[in-house]
Amino acid sequence: KQPRHMSPRSHGSMQSSPVLSVHFLLEAPLELVAQAVAAALLDGRPGHLPEKLGAAVITDGRTFTPAAEVLPADAWDPVGLPLPWPLGAEWAKTPRRDCAESVWRGTHSVEVDSSSLGLRPLRPGEGIFPACTGLFPGFHHCLARGTYTYIIVREENQLDTRCLRSFIIDAYPLDPASEQLRPKDAPVDPMFDFDALDVLEARFESGCSMRCLVKSADKGNTELVREMLDCGMAKRAFACSAEEQAHPHAAAARTVQFMLEMETRAWLACHGFPLIEVWRRIREPSPWIFETLQKEIASQTWGNGHAVASGSEVREGPNFDAEFALELAKVWPEAVRVGGHPQEPQFVEGNVCVPSFAQMLDRVTRRASQDADIFRYFVDLGSGQGHAALAAHALFPFRKCIGIELVPDIVTVAREALGQYESLGFASRARSTNDLSEILVQGDFLEDVDWSDASIVFANSVTWPRSLLQDVSTLALKLRRGAVLLVAMRPLPNIAAVWEAFEVRGEACFMNFHHYPMLLWAYRKR
Repeated sequence: KQPRHMSPRSHGSMQSSPVLSVHFLLEAPLELVAQAVAAALLDGRPGHLPEKLGAAVITDGRTFTPAAEVLPADAWDPVGLPLPWPLGAEWAKTPRRDCAESVWRGTHSVEVDSSSLGLRPLRPGEGIFPACTGLFPGFHHCLARGTYTYIIVREENQLDTRCLRSFIIDAYPLDPASEQLRPKDAPVDPMFDFDALDVLEARFESGCSMRCLVKSADKGNTELVREMLDCGMAKRAFACSAEEQAHPHAAAARTVQFMLEMETRAWLACHGFPLIEVWRRIREPSPWIFETLQKEIASQTWGNGHAVASGSEVREGPNFDAEFALELAKVWPEAVRVGGHPQEPQFVEGNVCVPSFAQMLDRVTRRASQDADIFRYFVDLGSGQGHAALAAHALFPFRKCIGIELVPDIVTVAREALGQYESLGFASRARSTNDLSEILVQGDFLEDVDWSDASIVFANSVTWPRSLLQDVSTLALKLRRGAVLLVAMRPLPNIAAVWEAFEVRGEACFMNFHHYPMLLWAYRKR
């Protein structure tokens, strides 16, 4: 048969809206990233993984190093742990780690089958071959496990001046057990059998459609955006109720969602594009999206793109006085007496480890856009003994800096810390211009204080009930664009309005009541 033009139904995804977007901020030239993306999607050249990788980490955004040579199993980096690369010998299954302890013990709780979504680098023995698609570039990705993914790519014209290139990707993972949908005699004959193309075209609505954009970002950085579009597989997954999340459609959508981020991280590392941070946004709430996104954030928090300084940040050094932070940490105790009774440290609010808290604030503030006016106003909700608010006042140039605490006895203890802060000369060295008398506020942060103008909001919410988190999320919707809300351990409730209004990533900070860094959920207002 002669080749014919093929018009897959999923090309209607050109007008489809995204249900999920993942934003990778890169410390790399815009043109170079755009060229590499085009080579992967239009030419079928995504790059190759090193032959000997195994369990490895990325120590500086470029170098592959065995994990055992970086940190022993019981060691912890006070800034944040390097990114564990969850890749097996063939990347046939991708382990997903849900907490830092399991990463270093080599265990995992979830496995998903690997597939290609356009940027997945190749292992030895794998290949990408041209497929007969007519008008549009098409390839099938043959993986070592025996799976195949059929991919069609089309480039879009962009009206956004920040966007250099944009691509629509339609991916159809093929069942290796189905002879009807396998490439004929692959890899000897790289073309699909034409009868298989007819079957594929008829069933293409169950494939997944994505968009990949390369944009310019602030400070000479580049933003690589990958979006999952509202068609095919995503539509079928949305039809599954909360009780039907084990349905194959929902399971397939979770796998694509997870691989969308994982293959991009691998691709970036293979090309030496250092990753600064990753923000995710849900545009169409659904149980399968919530579950996977929250596990992704939790498992990647202590890695590249979250709680670790980027290459330029390491070279430039911190934007705060690290020696001053250590001085503050020596003065403030880990626990205090409230009402004459010794308190366990985990029940004392505001009990942050000052150097780690400062490192976290440094990452958040230096990566913020200029429009965010990030040093406008810092607020600590439930400030306890006031350590977080005082540390922010001392180490960063916030024009306004307050801590809000409801319990009178705890406020009394915080004011003693404030007096000590002034008497030891710390206040005279502070970078914030906020008056000392205005730092500590006694009251209810839900009713007594308006913090809608805050640029950074911190909440040590480990012991908060869900209802309080829900009330905070409602008030946070009033924050200005670019403001960041940092919530300890427990994410905000999965409410449609929250996910539509915020992008989210993970952060980490040591607290004095725990040996390991605590997960912070960072919400950035759109």
